[in-house]
Amino acid sequence: MSRIVDVVRRNGAPVTVPPTASAQTAAATMTQHNVGATHVHEGDTLVGIFTERDLARRVVVPGLDPASTPVADVMTRDVVVVQASTSHNEVMRLMQKGHFRHAPVSDGDKIVGVVSVRDLLRFDKEHAEAENLPLRQYVYTS
Repeated sequence: MSRIVDVVRRNGAPVTVPPTASAQTAAATMTQHNVGATHVHEGDTLVGIFTERDLARRVVVPGLDPASTPVADVMTRDVVVVQASTSHNEVMRLMQKGHFRHAPVSDGDKIVGVVSVRDLLRFDKEHAEAENLPLRQYVYTS
């Protein structure tokens, strides 16, 4: 059984913004790092997550000004944080049940990354392909 830490891409520290950053700054940060979510940290403490969905539903649709709206006003506060030892199947179950697509991953009390549904699907696909390779080789060489 795979642990979620095996799925998380380790591209350095997670992308973060402070709660005082504007929604526009958070969106620009996500664009710059090519991610769909950013952690919102106050010092070393995770206080929320800001996602593309938050931007669309909480900023754009209500007609708020992204340049003057603090991310603290529009972020998701009740963040599900998963432990590095959690199985990737359990994380997928939590995401489906909770209707969210990104989850911070912690190792003890330190956030070590974020996992997305896309990461989980990519991992499953690569794992299935690796499992099927010997079968395909057997079929084609027999």
